[in-house]
Amino acid sequence: MSDAQTLEYQLDRITDDLQHLETEHLPAQGIIFGKPCDCISKASRSLRFHSQETIPIAARQGKDTRIFADMASWADRLVRIGTAEEVATGQYNDVFLKAAGEASNFRKAVNQYAIECKPCAAAAK
Repeated sequence: MSDAQTLEYQLDRITDDLQHLETEHLPAQGIIFGKPCDCISKASRSLRFHSQETIPIAARQGKDTRIFADMASWADRLVRIGTAEEVATGQYNDVFLKAAGEASNFRKAVNQYAIECKPCAAAAK
């Protein structure tokens, strides 16, 4: 795979990670079937990994990598506060709801980034 195709793949993974956080885990405030879960932490760990992994891929193509660093940092905080133990305290409920909106903003930015990268990936095929 070319770097452009790899970047397209990574953006798809990141979009999936963000969508799960935005529409499932964060609005539910980490509660599944009435019980605290570590789903926010797990989903955020995946987003952090994919974001960090994407930085050098995008950089090799001369693309701006700031969004990936920002997402990795944002996700890192959710990894720490999204554990079942922290969810059970209820102290982050408002943070989780606000973070759902932030995830939406990141998802929209990544979608725009992907649209701008599509011609590069298509040319590499």
